[in-house]
Amino acid sequence: MSGGFNTGRFRSAERRHQRPTIPRNEAEVIDQIGVLLAKWGVTSKTETHALFEGRLKEVAANCFNATIVRNWKPFDITVALPVDTIDSLKILLDHNLRQVTKGGIEYTKLETKDMIKDKYDAFLPFPPFNFVRGGNLVLSRPYKELRLSDEELDPLLRFTYTERSVKEYMLDQFNQVPNEEYPSHLVRALALHEAVNGSHPCLSCGKVGCLRWNSALRSDFCNIICVDCNSVYSLCCIAGSEKVRKVFKNKSHFRGSYAHFQQLRSLMDETNHRDSKMFLLFATRSPAYQRGNKLPVYAAQIMGAQPNLNSDSFSPDRIRIKSNVVFKPMLDEVAWFSVDVPNDLDVVGISMEVFHAYFDANEDKPTVEPRSESKESHCARRSEQQIVSLTKVLAQIQSIKGKQERGIRLQEWELDLLGRETKVVKKLEQLEGGNE
Repeated sequence: MSGGFNTGRFRSAERRHQRPTIPRNEAEVIDQIGVLLAKWGVTSKTETHALFEGRLKEVAANCFNATIVRNWKPFDITVALPVDTIDSLKILLDHNLRQVTKGGIEYTKLETKDMIKDKYDAFLPFPPFNFVRGGNLVLSRPYKELRLSDEELDPLLRFTYTERSVKEYMLDQFNQVPNEEYPSHLVRALALHEAVNGSHPCLSCGKVGCLRWNSALRSDFCNIICVDCNSVYSLCCIAGSEKVRKVFKNKSHFRGSYAHFQQLRSLMDETNHRDSKMFLLFATRSPAYQRGNKLPVYAAQIMGAQPNLNSDSFSPDRIRIKSNVVFKPMLDEVAWFSVDVPNDLDVVGISMEVFHAYFDANEDKPTVEPRSESKESHCARRSEQQIVSLTKVLAQIQSIKGKQERGIRLQEWELDLLGRETKVVKKLEQLEGGNE
């Protein structure tokens, strides 16, 4: 995998993907997923890669068609936050914990482990391969310098997923001491408070006093809602104004779930939301130069989103497709408003007060402590993951057969997956026999 190999069929698709092009149909989404997979080194040259590619493309199609997220009503829970900053912060920080634990249902989360980071102490969150002129894929310099093996480059082997206690994970976040930057959980809460209570006009309809906080547990891409025109605002944290300028130059930004984005788009296409707009707010963690404790918040209008893959996308149990949000900077790239951080605010104190209040009230909930794993246990878990993955592939093949029987024209990847049914069944039988 360390050398270049010709992928001329991806050439036009890669050019479209390098430009922040919003897919218009299912075929274009599948096309973009093919480019992303190639850059991560998944090329259908092996059985495992081919099966994963088939599953991923089906998930991508379902994301685009908004058929994954159901019973989601993001517009139904809008709240006017307290005017008092501290009271508002406590509500928002508590809600942050409720979101992570899914309302107190899940007290563990999957944590991604990167073989390259653990072994070489190298943080490489981007794909190993890049397209060059002529449509070839070549290994990028940071990866090449490490002289990595094929196994270390293979994302299906490189990334592993283990359970971690949510309480432990959030403790790391809430216990951060401000240094040159304020912690994201606090900046997010302060920015939401200011947007709702600061008498700022809606960026779409221009009316004042109509912005509300969306307190739904699932509020991806709609943290704030205008109750007058139903426009929505997604808020993210970013290092500082210099980083905002770089992001504005690219006119795209990596964000949350692609399924949630497409679901929200689908809901907004309904009659009462047809003229609504989507906005992306960038709340900075670093105070503006020579402006005291003021944190600028910038705005952009979301035009659409591309699918994106990262280290969380290669789990055999749950494929996650992220979003690359395409936007247009607003207000001549000047901050929409600034957040005043109270000089006497005890950042760690208020964070830990909310943290302990939430988890102490739910201390009877089970948590999972990280544990060491033997080589034998790791192999057994990998085998179990493969069985789960192959079982899902078989279900996918049956679904494709159903489409074929109904006379629906199948795409190339679906036909390819049908042709692999015998091998999938044989492999599954081998794995299940070995676990008996």
